[in-house]
Amino acid sequence: MKILPYETLTIVTPDSLPIVVQRLRANIEPPKALRFSRKHLTYQGSISEEGFQIIRIINYRHSFFPVIRGRFEEQSQ
Repeated sequence: MKILPYETLTIVTPDSLPIVVQRLRANIEPPKALRFSRKHLTYQGSISEEGFQIIRIINYRHSFFPVIRGRFEEQSQ
């Protein structure tokens, strides 16, 4: 039995790191404390060349926000 929900997932892509980071940035907004509009992207968070941390943007009160953390690794071939 898991005490805290935790999952691990690996995604492998032939794309270069700059392309992957660019695609993520196009779909993730910077974090904001308050949102007055319902027109926004689905996720908010931070992205760097080392990895990312994002959470889903919801329009209601909720006490549990799953945090998605990831890191980038280049595979040697």
